[in-house]
Amino acid sequence: MGTQQNADRGPIWADVRRLIDACEGRWGGVWTVVLRPRPARGGDGDLWIVCECTYPTGRNGVSVQQRVGYPYPTSDRTSMPSLVFRMLGELDGKLEDNSKLAKGQASF
Repeated sequence: MGTQQNADRGPIWADVRRLIDACEGRWGGVWTVVLRPRPARGGDGDLWIVCECTYPTGRNGVSVQQRVGYPYPTSDRTSMPSLVFRMLGELDGKLEDNSKLAKGQASF
């Protein structure tokens, strides 16, 4: 886990946890962060980070999955908590866009 000592480098794991809690409160569903070996690279330490949300649509009990994935480490030396924090924000933005689109379609 990150510590407050590293806060000057950007978000820490505690910030990631708070953002996950906020996103779960806003959208519901289950928010996960998965680390796995980076596909087609095979090098030691090359990872693929996936942030995913599975949430109910309210229609016939159907659930929808949205995800964002990026390789790690990054070329800009972003810390892992910073990258995950950014990815969660991107995922939240996708859900917001989908919500606006659905509301727009429902108005016709």
